[in-house]
Amino acid sequence: MSTGDVFQELYAAPQQNSLPVGVRLGPVLFSHALLPVDPATQRAVPGDMEAQLRAVFQNMDRFLGAAGSGQQDVAHITLFMTQTSDRTAMNAVYKQWYPDPNNRPPHKYVPVALPDGMLAAAQVIAVPGSGRRVIEVPGIGHQDWMAMSSLQGNLVSTSRVFGTDPATGKGSPDPDEHTAIVFRNADAVLQLAGGGWSNVTQVTAFIGGPELRPTVERQLRERVPAGTGHLVLNVLETNLGGQTGPDGGPMLPRLEVLAVL
Repeated sequence: MSTGDVFQELYAAPQQNSLPVGVRLGPVLFSHALLPVDPATQRAVPGDMEAQLRAVFQNMDRFLGAAGSGQQDVAHITLFMTQTSDRTAMNAVYKQWYPDPNNRPPHKYVPVALPDGMLAAAQVIAVPGSGRRVIEVPGIGHQDWMAMSSLQGNLVSTSRVFGTDPATGKGSPDPDEHTAIVFRNADAVLQLAGGGWSNVTQVTAFIGGPELRPTVERQLRERVPAGTGHLVLNVLETNLGGQTGPDGGPMLPRLEVLAVL
């Protein structure tokens, strides 16, 4: 931190609970894991996935409010869910909080194991007072209620960038060609945001098996040679459904990109 930067712990219910739910670090607010709990008791809210997601988003509002911020300042949300195959509840709650498709932050969902009684949690990044510009790549779009990307202040964040070719509306079962399409779509996002790969600080690749890592690394190194810049590559092996390799092989790569202009 430099002189003048602010570090502040943020609480959802400071009169009842001394456990902070996030921090302000300079111009950024960050909460690592907002849970579906009553903030005063830290007990899980009863109910199904939709009820617990609603509790998570209510705690997001409390976290933001503790910093004098609000929903309009959110740059990115990660939803951790014990069950992701049926995303009806996720889409319903996200649409309730962000009903305008032209003014909603990108998000992603990932399957995780959570403490007993909890079905969902969230990580939130916000940039107070920044304003949001939604970025969509013409020709492709998510089936779930989410934006492809947004520019919040000078922070570019994406949901999962996938391997549909905007020119044809189709993907490829070939891992190399699929991954090339994914990276071209990421190129388009960065260009529309007014930046490029020199601005990227983190890439997270979601792959169905370790044999798919080399194709991700090849595409990335074509854009950012090893040893240049401050880019970090995270590779997560998981199963999110959707596009797979030949004969129903492992889930093909998708990307999440963070960049600072």
